[in-house]
Amino acid sequence: GGMLAMAQAEAESQGLLQQISWHHGAYQTLEDREYDVVICHAVLEWLADPERLLEKLAALVSAQGTVSLMFYNADALVLHNLIRGNFNKINNQDYSGMKGGLTPLNPVAPAWVEKTLAAHGFEVFYKSGIRVFSDYVGIKRGGNESDDEVIDMELKFSNQQPYMHIGRYVHVMCRKRVA
Repeated sequence: GGMLAMAQAEAESQGLLQQISWHHGAYQTLEDREYDVVICHAVLEWLADPERLLEKLAALVSAQGTVSLMFYNADALVLHNLIRGNFNKINNQDYSGMKGGLTPLNPVAPAWVEKTLAAHGFEVFYKSGIRVFSDYVGIKRGGNESDDEVIDMELKFSNQQPYMHIGRYVHVMCRKRVA
């Protein structure tokens, strides 16, 4: 809905709207053809079987195509629970969110995503953490009270190790490996 309309408005402002074929919907309903760009943000972690989606993406993206994949980071959820002292969740490996809540039902580990992407013929060429520190801050002080400064710091550290790996979300861009 709203994000698609924003993307289309931006494409129109750049004179590109007619050059793009737009498709929006569940991955199971996408037409079986090759796509040059597939954007799949905040979907993987809501699926009971996320590997099926990655398999489908491998079938849909063209040989020169790009997949932008953003997912809820299970590793960051562990860190968040450690910081909050929720040791029972960690000991029980209970990382799923509550039904109707905002925490996804099946958070995924970045290492699993990258391994599974590689198994389906993809190579990751870009990786970034999203919300690498701001979700962990309890007290706003020393610059953290400024939204602009928070965004600047998030951008500064989002592509650096080890911070990219503790972001609430991880964003990867990948393409099919050239044989």
